[in-house]
Amino acid sequence: MRAVDIFNEAEIINRPVVEADLASQEGKAIVSQLKQADYRMLGKGADATVWAKDTSHVIKILMPDDPSGHAEQVFKKFYEFCENHTEISCLPVFNEINTIDIAGKDYIQIDMEHLYKIKKHSFEEAMVWNLSEFASNRLSWNKALAALRAPASWEHWTTPPSVNAITRYATTLDPQSLHEYEVLYKLMVILYHTGKINKFGWDLHTENVMQRNDGTLVIIDPWFAMNKKKHS
Repeated sequence: MRAVDIFNEAEIINRPVVEADLASQEGKAIVSQLKQADYRMLGKGADATVWAKDTSHVIKILMPDDPSGHAEQVFKKFYEFCENHTEISCLPVFNEINTIDIAGKDYIQIDMEHLYKIKKHSFEEAMVWNLSEFASNRLSWNKALAALRAPASWEHWTTPPSVNAITRYATTLDPQSLHEYEVLYKLMVILYHTGKINKFGWDLHTENVMQRNDGTLVIIDPWFAMNKKKHS
């Protein structure tokens, strides 16, 4: 059953954002319907829940606790960006976007590719943190690369791999990996500037970058609405 099918037959009789709206009657109804369709919750954030029944796709439901519509505005801008740059491998693939009406209240439902969390304490996790910071400081790629190869850039990294090991990894990246990180970094810079233009906050950390099975890093949620409290 694809995303568009789940609510076809459903007859299902808002505070500053802390978590996705799971407590309201509508939120509980959405959870119930997804569970009845054999979906399991993979995660939840300030504005959405994510569900899957297999590895073919996931369903993301925007369920913000904030009735202002700012979460939807941020998502739509990112969706438009992705649709205009489908050639960039580190952007997610969206299959379907629908608006569902639950008792007169609209929710955005997204069917997208299935991605995986970055492994904790991995080189990829450390790289995402540093690249995101460099992008927000508007470093050129050459300056960012020089910083990645300097042990001082990793001194804040207190979990494995060690500073020496991670510096060695960054220094000995093969040309293909180096190119992939360059593409990812330049995309981060573009997204940072796009967010600034639209008055969105920068929220790109390792919960908002995921991976495909082949290891490709994929940015899924780079911004937050500036009028809302930043969430972790």
